[in-house]
Amino acid sequence: MPLHKKDFFGLRGMSADDIRYILGTAETMKYILNQKDKKTPHLQGKSVIMLFYEQSARAKLAYELAAQYLSANVIDMTNTVHSIEKESLQDIGQLMDQMGADFIILRHSMAGAPRLLASCVEASVINAGDGFNENPGQSLLDLLTIREQKGGFEGLKVASIGDLLHSRVSKSNIWGLTKLGAEVCVSGPPTLMLPAIENFGVEVYYDAREAVNNADVILTTRMRMEKQDKNVEAYQLGAYVMQRMGINEGIMFRYHQKYFKEENANESAYLDSMAIIEYDMLYGDQEVFGGTNPYQPTKLQMGILPITLDRVLYKDGTMWLYGSNFNEFSIVIINGKQYEPTSQHQNLIKIEDLKLGGDLEVCVAQQDDYGKTILSTTRSCRVEVNH
Repeated sequence: MPLHKKDFFGLRGMSADDIRYILGTAETMKYILNQKDKKTPHLQGKSVIMLFYEQSARAKLAYELAAQYLSANVIDMTNTVHSIEKESLQDIGQLMDQMGADFIILRHSMAGAPRLLASCVEASVINAGDGFNENPGQSLLDLLTIREQKGGFEGLKVASIGDLLHSRVSKSNIWGLTKLGAEVCVSGPPTLMLPAIENFGVEVYYDAREAVNNADVILTTRMRMEKQDKNVEAYQLGAYVMQRMGINEGIMFRYHQKYFKEENANESAYLDSMAIIEYDMLYGDQEVFGGTNPYQPTKLQMGILPITLDRVLYKDGTMWLYGSNFNEFSIVIINGKQYEPTSQHQNLIKIEDLKLGGDLEVCVAQQDDYGKTILSTTRSCRVEVNH
C-alpha cells in the first residue's frame, strides 16, 4: 500500500498502516545499505534541497546520505541560510519551485514551518524538525529499533522520560506508538510536562520510578539548554533560565524576558523602567497589579524558629524573660511600650533600670532590621513580682 501524500509533516497525521508501510520500506533499505552497492534508482533524476535553519550535523548527514543512496541530486543550502533569513519562507520556497526542486527537507525553529512552506510550493516538503512540534524522521528510527528488538508494538509498555515540553522527538514517538497499539506512559518535572498531555492517550507519572516499572521499552530525552555566549546579570539569571525552559510567569520575569528578546535594546531605559516597576510594586499604588496586590501578607518572623515566651520575673527594677529563639531583633513590649534588652541570650532576655508598678502585660516582639516594623509577637505573659 504505497503512500499517496505529497508531504511528510509528522506522525500525528499518519495512520498506523502508513507508519507500518514506512517501517517495512526502511527494513528493506537497511538490508540494501549493508550490501556493497548501496545505491538504488528510486530518486534518479530528482533534486532534493536541504534547508536547515537549525544546525544539526547528524540529522543533515543522515538525510543527505539517504537522498544520495536513492540516486537523487542533493543541493545543501544550509550554509546560505544566514543570507536568506530576511526573506520569507514562502518566497524562498517559490524560488526553489521555479528552479525545479522535487523535494525540500526543512528543519526550522518555528512549529508549523513545513506546513506553511508546503502550502505555497509544488515540491514535496519533508519535516526534519519544526520548533517544539515534531521530529518524525528521528522518531521513525526509534520505532524501527523497537520493532526490530521487540517484534511489534501491540501490548508493549513504553515509558518516555524527561523534558517532554521541548522534545519534538518525544511528541512524534507518542503519536506513533499510540497509533501502533503500544501503551505509553510519560514522566518528567511538572514544569517540563506538556499541558493536557493526557489528551495524547498516555498515562502520566511524576515519579519516574513508577513510570519505568514493568516497562518493555524506556525512551529518554535530554534535559539541557543550548550554550550561549551571553552576559546575564545576577538579577536577570532566574528570568533567563526560565525563558530557556519555556516558562514565562511573573511580572519581573516577563519584563526581563522581553528585554532579552529585543535587539539593540536601550539598557538605560530598561534599568529606569525596572526601578519604576519595583517601586510601584513595593511602595507605590501597585498599578502593575491593577491597583490591588494579589499577594496576601504572611506571618513573617525574623530568625530560624518562632520565638516563645514562657515566664517573666520582675524584681527591684530588673526583668528576666525566659523563652526560646530570642535574637538580636527581639524587643520587649510592656503595657504597650517598647523596651530594648540590656542583654539577651537565645533563651533569656534581661532588662534593667525599670520603674514599673501595677498590672503588667508583657510580650516579646520581632522587628525588622530597620527597627521600624513589628513583624510578630509572642503571647502575653503574666509577670511574677518578687519583692
